[in-house]
Amino acid sequence: MYKSDSDAIEPESDSNTPRSDPTPTTATFTLTNPLATSPTPKPPSNPTSELQMVLVALNNLNDRFVALDTKVNMFTNPAVVPSSQPFQDHSDFLLPGVDNHMAWEVSETPDALTEPPTDEELTAFEKEHSDAMLSENFYFDLQKLLDATNLSPHLHDEFPSIMGRFFRTMSWPKSLPIDPARLTLLRDSWHSHVESATRARTKDAAAHFYLTLTNASALSNPPAFECFLTKYIAFCSHHHINAIDGPTDEQIPWLRNFKPP
Repeated sequence: MYKSDSDAIEPESDSNTPRSDPTPTTATFTLTNPLATSPTPKPPSNPTSELQMVLVALNNLNDRFVALDTKVNMFTNPAVVPSSQPFQDHSDFLLPGVDNHMAWEVSETPDALTEPPTDEELTAFEKEHSDAMLSENFYFDLQKLLDATNLSPHLHDEFPSIMGRFFRTMSWPKSLPIDPARLTLLRDSWHSHVESATRARTKDAAAHFYLTLTNASALSNPPAFECFLTKYIAFCSHHHINAIDGPTDEQIPWLRNFKPP
């Protein structure tokens, strides 16, 4: 005997199993405050890795210094031949050495400079120094005898050469006392040289101021320059100005308007 569908008996449900609710439920979201949550802590840095980075940087810097030092030695030390240019590329030449140096180059080597002088060299040096001191003292005394102590710098430097010319030509000894006749000749010759040198330097100074005032060279019009030279000497004498040094910038207008008496 068959049962109909209406007569089917539903199985008993387990009381512990919850029944499914056919009504759909809404999703729930949990909102969190980002300011309230603490960031995830980072792991501490590894000091060993940072030290390795510093060492690598130092090694790279050291390699650069080594490369730079090699380039410098290539120019300062002729014995260093760059690896990119083999020795045979430089043709057949001898690298500089003591054997193929010139004589004066060998004498300037450190070994030659530190070598003590010989007795003969010391004796020659001492004699040369002594002769120079005696000559300087002699010309100093001669200046006083010739009344040539108050000299301008250029005349002071010329005195030994001018006077020494007489002693070399006449083979006179450089010693005191000097024969009066020789002393008179030396005095006259020196005074003549002073006058000639002073005249020449005064003329050069006048030519400079002539160019300043006229914008013309002294050689362009010699007669006009000779008239100016006479005026220049009178001007310097009137105002007590050294004719070799000439007037200052403030005194140049005086020279322009000066009329000799």
